[in-house]
Amino acid sequence: MHPFRIGLVLILFRVCSASFLPASPILKRPAPHLRPLRGGSDKMESEGGEQARSSWVLTVDFGSQKTMASLVKVGEEGSTSPPFLVHNDLSRFETPTEVSFRGKTCETGELAAMQPATNAHNVVKEFVPYVGLPPREVREAAIAPGFRVSDDDVLPVTCAAVEFDGSDSSFPLELVLARHLEGVVGCAKHQLVEMRKVPSKDAADIRLAVILPGCFTPRQARALEDACRIAGVEDAYLVPAHQAMAQGYEQRHKPEIEQMRNSSVKEQTIAIVDVGHMISSCAIVRFTPGESKIVSAKSIFGVGGAAVDSILVSHFKEDIERKYGSGCCESPRSLFRLRAACEKLKKMLSTIDESEVGVDGLLPERDVTIKLTRHRLNEMIAPLCHQLQELVKSTLQTEDSFIEGSSLDGVEIIGGASRIPCLAAVVQSAFDGKELRKTLDSNSAREQVVMRRVREIEVGGWQLCIGAANPAAQFFDPAVSQEKKDCNLQNALKSFDELHYAGLFLARSIDLLYLLHPTAVKGLEESHLKGLREKHMEISEMQAQLRRLEVAMNNLESKMSETREALRGKHAHLMKRDETESALKEVEEWLEQVPQEGYSVEMLEKKKEELELKVRELNSKMFEQLEKQADEMSRSMERSAQERRQEEANQDKDDHDFRKLRFDERVRMAENNKKEANELFRDGNVMHAIDRYNKAIGHCMKIVETLRPEQEKQLNELKGVIVLNLAQAFFKLNKARTSLSTSSSNFTNTTTTTCSCTYSCSSVSSCTSCSPFQKCIDNCNDCLRYSPSLSKAKFRRALAYEQMNLLDEAEKDAKVLLEEEPENPNYTALSKRLGLKLQKRLDKEKNICKKMFG
Repeated sequence: MHPFRIGLVLILFRVCSASFLPASPILKRPAPHLRPLRGGSDKMESEGGEQARSSWVLTVDFGSQKTMASLVKVGEEGSTSPPFLVHNDLSRFETPTEVSFRGKTCETGELAAMQPATNAHNVVKEFVPYVGLPPREVREAAIAPGFRVSDDDVLPVTCAAVEFDGSDSSFPLELVLARHLEGVVGCAKHQLVEMRKVPSKDAADIRLAVILPGCFTPRQARALEDACRIAGVEDAYLVPAHQAMAQGYEQRHKPEIEQMRNSSVKEQTIAIVDVGHMISSCAIVRFTPGESKIVSAKSIFGVGGAAVDSILVSHFKEDIERKYGSGCCESPRSLFRLRAACEKLKKMLSTIDESEVGVDGLLPERDVTIKLTRHRLNEMIAPLCHQLQELVKSTLQTEDSFIEGSSLDGVEIIGGASRIPCLAAVVQSAFDGKELRKTLDSNSAREQVVMRRVREIEVGGWQLCIGAANPAAQFFDPAVSQEKKDCNLQNALKSFDELHYAGLFLARSIDLLYLLHPTAVKGLEESHLKGLREKHMEISEMQAQLRRLEVAMNNLESKMSETREALRGKHAHLMKRDETESALKEVEEWLEQVPQEGYSVEMLEKKKEELELKVRELNSKMFEQLEKQADEMSRSMERSAQERRQEEANQDKDDHDFRKLRFDERVRMAENNKKEANELFRDGNVMHAIDRYNKAIGHCMKIVETLRPEQEKQLNELKGVIVLNLAQAFFKLNKARTSLSTSSSNFTNTTTTTCSCTYSCSSVSSCTSCSPFQKCIDNCNDCLRYSPSLSKAKFRRALAYEQMNLLDEAEKDAKVLLEEEPENPNYTALSKRLGLKLQKRLDKEKNICKKMFG
């Protein structure tokens, strides 16, 4: 695209935005304004305005299989915080891009992926690449869609055919994507509340940025924006995937690039190849002192992991039907199970030369085993390899010249399908044998530490989200002038190839494409959008009502279970057993008589209140006794708390207190001791810090009252932090091992230097069981009991194992840590160090064997 034309369009857009654009029959709204997502602040001005308060930018990458998202905070003066990934309800950073329908229920993400094979025909998955395409193109696509394409032609867009609310329905893919997006935004808001960044979900001021797949046409970009509008997001900022990945690379290699910019070289050119599930792309990025520029970018649909799966499914389907009869694998359930087995086989063949997978229940009363070798797989996917090679070659051929692969400063390869050896080999060959780097790969250490295990996560996705977070944040930065934004847009448009890539880089810049190619980007009509928005809200309200109904039912059943438990408890003698059981039976009969569709939240809540009143009326003596005991306990705790506060004010003695104190009082005392211990530890007084940590954990252990779930969670978190700090103190203490014999009583709780282990050794300094390293391990184990997912505890335990020369145990922890955070430099260094030590030990054992039998 000629620069003069771009400049003319920019001027026309800026000058005429107030009059010409709203009047255009194609344009759906006026020039861009920064507006918040639902629940955000309306105190936002247009160009050059300032935000009334800080907000959050949610960057979403809708992958073919998995969706990832990141959050970055934008301050009042345009400052941004480091981006972080959003986890879903199962604490995973990757959420399946799936939407399922069953009865009146519409599930997204993990719950949709958990649907049984019998409901496979009502699951819409692998649909994102088809958003915005007409039904004819979807039916003729190189890869069969992962959903049933509806024959309903009411809307000029592709619809998924499902069974919902007792009837056959057709849902446009834009509406399906809006359902999925609502779930992602909900997880982001929930995480902000959990992290105490916002007081409530409604207070979260979130703006949305969406990563645009490389192969998307402007029409598909408009469909993606329509999906956001259906979900309630009026201004979604579209960030091209290549631009996001270039930003991710620049952040990952910031020191290296800054060193280049300060040197005499002044230029670095790299290639980024993404071999995804359904889309493969290649980009050439050039870094210079002033900017990072995408020299060339190409994408292709139908080359990736999904294409390999389709080839395998067709091959084994034909083989099975030849053996067991034609049409035996035609049912959705059989195809669902066969595809799952083929995906597993593909992953296994990425690490071994030959494998087999059993498919349970594929045929009626018959299980089937599928077998394949890697050599045969390479033969079957040879056409895909050729397409991938041509993609790389076409990217290297720019308008000015052909870029030699050997002249590049680096080649990065990412994507789930990049683990397939022959595809990676083809990419390497296309770049003249250049070594493929995986520094953008979230699984970069897999070859070294998890060779025998195939990971199931989509690699590289997290870097894409993080890379897009900062460019997305600048859209909301009032400190960046409109001229700078226009300049960035102009640079993006320069690399825009036939309107298939950039031009969507800045906020609402898709409106510029209206002026360039109005028919190419025409989306849904306003009337259709309004209808789909209403349908989306109707489904959301239906799901909210179902959740409220489920909560009401759980509350009623919990009350019934609680009453039955009381009939077996220590106050059962004060209860009227027969009358109480009769009341419970009456509620059970009511639940059985009323059909499930006939329940309402009000009915269940009313029935629960009636049961509570009746049980209290029948067992008034028991409730009077319970209230009396509660009052006595409360008064006793208050007296104990007052006495304790008086003691603390008068003197600082060792804790020999066994009084019953309130929960908040014990927690306060534990927190105070922990803070004092932290200060002592920072000052180098390790022994005294250990004493304070022990007092803090002692206060936690003396809580005797019955805790509510939130109190129990708070207590476990506090105990986990204390014992983790205690483990660190014991680890540091071992560095001064020579002085342990004179100060062992400070941490062994004894008055002599005699060890307290079962062997009654004479000195703690020579005892493995009571060494500070062992105590560090014990405290790490305690911490993991309270917080099983705490990586820091596993890391400290691994370091202690290493110091005690328990290398096998240390290696187990190191493997787990690298699976959780593959790019953590501390974990990587630990793994390498352990690998060298294990190899040294193995060599030593070999030498001993040679001497013995030589």
